[in-house]
Amino acid sequence: MFRYIAVFFSFLLFLNYLSFCYDPSLLAYWSFDEGNTRDVSGNGYDGIMVNNPTFVQGVSGKAIHFQGKGYYIPTNGGDERKIGSHVLLPPIDLHQLDEFSITMWVKHEGFSNYYGDAYLWFGHYQKGYLCIQNHVFEIRNDFNLYYQFTVAGLNFSNTIEMPFDEKYKNVWVCLGMVYRKNWLYAYVNGILIDSMMMKVNYELSYFALARSWWNFGGEERNSARFTGAIDEVKIWKKALTEEEIRAECSNCGPMSFEYADFHSSPNLNLIGSARFDGNTIVLTPSLSNQAGAVWTSTKVPLGNGFETEFKFRMRDGINTMHKEEHYQGADGIAFVIQNYSNKTVGLTGGGIGYSGFPRCLAIEIDTYANDSLQIENYNDPNDNHIAVLSGGLGEIKSEHRSPYLIAENKGIMPLRVDGTIYFVKIQYSENELKVWIDTSERYGEPVIDVKDVDIVNMLGLDGEGWGYIGITSATGNAYERHELLAWKFCTFSMNFVSDVEEKSYKFLKNNIKSNNSKVIIEGIRESFSGVKIYDILGNTISLDDLNYTFDGTNLNLDFDKLGCGFYFILIRYDNREELYYLLKSENNIVISN
Repeated sequence: MFRYIAVFFSFLLFLNYLSFCYDPSLLAYWSFDEGNTRDVSGNGYDGIMVNNPTFVQGVSGKAIHFQGKGYYIPTNGGDERKIGSHVLLPPIDLHQLDEFSITMWVKHEGFSNYYGDAYLWFGHYQKGYLCIQNHVFEIRNDFNLYYQFTVAGLNFSNTIEMPFDEKYKNVWVCLGMVYRKNWLYAYVNGILIDSMMMKVNYELSYFALARSWWNFGGEERNSARFTGAIDEVKIWKKALTEEEIRAECSNCGPMSFEYADFHSSPNLNLIGSARFDGNTIVLTPSLSNQAGAVWTSTKVPLGNGFETEFKFRMRDGINTMHKEEHYQGADGIAFVIQNYSNKTVGLTGGGIGYSGFPRCLAIEIDTYANDSLQIENYNDPNDNHIAVLSGGLGEIKSEHRSPYLIAENKGIMPLRVDGTIYFVKIQYSENELKVWIDTSERYGEPVIDVKDVDIVNMLGLDGEGWGYIGITSATGNAYERHELLAWKFCTFSMNFVSDVEEKSYKFLKNNIKSNNSKVIIEGIRESFSGVKIYDILGNTISLDDLNYTFDGTNLNLDFDKLGCGFYFILIRYDNREELYYLLKSENNIVISN
């Protein structure tokens, strides 16, 4: 069985990626994807591994992992085996450059000593250094850790700093600095944290990843205390723009998307009562017994982790039987992962548009108490809560009891039905699910944090974790208008793997014509015997979704019923099979062999 690796960008991004690999402004690039420390820019700045660092899954491909050890050793005659793993780099002289940039990804786990240490280091503390590090400021008696950026450091002077937050532990963080016209600009996750005037000045002595050098009391010392992973270390001979830094610090894989609003008819499936209304998607109008859903048009990769954010509001709530202390309206909104269908919607009322699906997990934001006082008793804790529910491989029910309830929080902020805009962030990584909700994007602590949630096996997701994602809503006898204002999704999966049987395909140079969703392949001749179509994972697509006719010479294909995405098409004729690649977007298709 041959595994096609299909990296699914738009063709433009794919070509940009290829051209970037040969960017002449790239001075050095350690990708670690080959399981070594070779400089893949081709400029010869290969590293030397010391004390056996290992290789793990990174932001893109492999990353190098270090194990910190000890406090320090003497530089002269010290035993390197008593410090942690690290990489020695050859001398890199940036003094003659008017501008340059350095970016890297760091997954910080800890230090073997509370002082901290460098992630990237050029030079010597007392003689001048360039670094991106995480270290205390002992010189001012401050023993908190700080991200530190400098190209002209000297005893902790000339340093841009930012307190190191615990939220940056055990997650990938992009750190970068841009030098331009005697100014240094420092970035964390693509966001400018500060700038400072300085001129490049560091000693051309010591160069490393995860090791640093200094003098104390006349003794030369060095250390390698960092435990964690580093990936995608790049040095350019140019100052990256703000846009380029943001792009470099995006760890979103192919099939990620972002809709700041919905004015341009996005590539989504609207089901039930859901409809476009200007720049918004109305999931339910303020009417009784409605159910609406918006789904991705194809399955997306979820198993390696993802982050999604959406913005919504509720208004026009009606509940003739509501209690004084409760807000009008019902029933709420939910983010849903499922492996069933993107052409359906769940139950109305307390079902919030998701109840009834098999192989489904829902994160509901519930505005109505379906409790023992109601006809539908779902054991809701109140009418202002958030919960995670699933039926596993079976059918999900929105009941707050075993076996469906995974986690709930009944103490969240008030869910007002007055047009207040709410922001929701959901993050899934290494089987941990976190949820935030707030009235701004300055999220505080997560309202849900649950571990050991293996969505791939729990929901029977395809391949390495593919499923549909969507946002659902519903009303019952009480009702409110639910509006989706924005939605973005970032997958941490960088490669797509598809199982399509290996054959010795002979690619014939037939004339291919396309127009919108229709394709004509000329010159098939009378020996045509059939066509098959597969999705990106190698699953067979029903021919009910593919209209085709053969006139004895030409094959006419109509992909109008096919959802947007990447497909393989096998055409049989002349006792052979010809393989085509199809990329369908909302308004166009690209087909190639």
